[in-house]
Formats: sequence, C-alpha cells, structure tokens
Amino acid sequence: MVPSVGEANRNVDQGGVRVNGDRVTDRGLKLKAGTYTIQVGKRKWAKVTVH
Repeated sequence: MVPSVGEANRNVDQGGVRVNGDRVTDRGLKLKAGTYTIQVGKRKWAKVTVH
C-alpha cells in the first residue's frame, strides 16, 4: 500500500493508518487471526484476512 517502510512509519506517526476504523498509533502493531479493513490515507483501502 506504500512503497517503503519509512513511508509506512510516517503514515502511522501522522495518524493516516486505520484498522477497522480505529487509528493506529503503534508502529509494531501485530494483527491476530481475523479479517480486517485497513485504510491508508483517504483513498487506499484493503480487506485483509490473517490466519
């Protein structure tokens, strides 16, 4: 969804990443098994299933 780890970290720091509608503030977030909707900025969305 972003071209580099640095840009991903910047997005998290600036509050531009959401998981299931909740803002992500932890760069080291690990998702447990389940289905999630991930949003980066206003236009990038992905539905992700973690097994």
